[in-house]
Amino acid sequence: PTYLTDLCFFTEQCRRVDPSSTCNLTRLETWRCLCPPGTFIALNMTTCVKLPTSVGDHCARHEHCKPVSVNSECHNNTCTCSEGYFADSNKTTCHRDPQKFGDFCQEDQHCNKTLVKSKCELENNTCVCEYGYTQNTAVSCVERDILPQYTPIEAPNPPSCSSSSCNWTNSRCVKLLAMEMCRCQYRHALQFNSSRCVPIQTYQLYLSLTTEAGKYDYQPLMFKKEYLSPKLPIFEELANRITMNGLMKMFNETWSTSPLKDRYVASEVMRFQNLDVANRATNQGVKATVLLHLTAYYLNATPVEEIYDFFEENLNSSDGLLGRSALKVATPFSQAVVFSDFNECEHADWNDCHNLAMCINTLGSFMCVCRYKYIDKSEDKRNRPGRKCEVPPKEDTNSDLCSSGDCKTRWDFVGMAVTLFLLIVMAFITYEIIQRKKSFTA
Repeated sequence: PTYLTDLCFFTEQCRRVDPSSTCNLTRLETWRCLCPPGTFIALNMTTCVKLPTSVGDHCARHEHCKPVSVNSECHNNTCTCSEGYFADSNKTTCHRDPQKFGDFCQEDQHCNKTLVKSKCELENNTCVCEYGYTQNTAVSCVERDILPQYTPIEAPNPPSCSSSSCNWTNSRCVKLLAMEMCRCQYRHALQFNSSRCVPIQTYQLYLSLTTEAGKYDYQPLMFKKEYLSPKLPIFEELANRITMNGLMKMFNETWSTSPLKDRYVASEVMRFQNLDVANRATNQGVKATVLLHLTAYYLNATPVEEIYDFFEENLNSSDGLLGRSALKVATPFSQAVVFSDFNECEHADWNDCHNLAMCINTLGSFMCVCRYKYIDKSEDKRNRPGRKCEVPPKEDTNSDLCSSGDCKTRWDFVGMAVTLFLLIVMAFITYEIIQRKKSFTA
């Protein structure tokens, strides 16, 4: 025999065609070379091939694949699942393509064939809506609501000033590098989109932020090392997001009846820190140190507790959202929002007291007072004392305190004092003599 199924007389003849074949008696009462059970004759008629046991195995006819799965067929000599079916990961079963959400799947493409905007949830191998969509019917998904995104608000750059003059009220001209820029006077801040610097009270706010808005959900806010440098654009971007979109919008758009809502002037970020101090490797969360400037009530400074109550009321109503910044404050708020008085006297850039004056920190502000023995020569002693202190004239110093070590004795006063003392002594002696004479005569 040359091929399998050829006539034969003994098995050794068939082994020359395929080593596993044997010479067997057929139903037609003829002896032919046949493959052993569990195999089939390949198309070349010279090879015995093992019957397929999984999808993807070699086959010659459809019936070879049926033992693998009733929903399989032989296509191009390979067992494949029939149209509308897919093979499981073991390649031993053909499953029907998902027809609705919740049907069995093993890959996203199984669901995508029939279900739009779907994916395969690998935890339970069922079809679900893909991220950003929610199930509307058994066979359809609709897009979820998109979270409000923040629109950056850029703070206007301060105008340059020439000849040490600035068109802002209550302002000063400051030289920064090679330029002269307008700056508000100390204890003043510029209102947004205004050229007016108003008197303020300043408070220090420690603000812990943990999440920011993605397209559909809030995602962890990650700390970046660039936040440590105030000169980098990424620092300025987050700072403006907190102050302009966050704090300013919270005060301006609040439903609160608190009088604080009308007192916001400005705010500025001093620094950022990694919120997760215990595990810096995570870099999740940002702690911002912010200066909050409110219009000044000099005779009635606002307690920090009242400011915190205003923040807590707004954060509770917005589910922790800070204004329109798309940033959320950590919980509990009592630990994430901490207020304290800002001590301007500890920062040379935040007070303008003369070097011969004392800086006295007050709630929300500070005072300057010329030190003892120095004269206040400030231009506005009533409202801004202690800005210019001078040593008193030399003669006044000598006559009053002699604290300079250059005192001169006024001998005219000494002489008058000694003369007066002698007169008193002589008067006393004269009185005693007269009294004794009267006693003797009597």
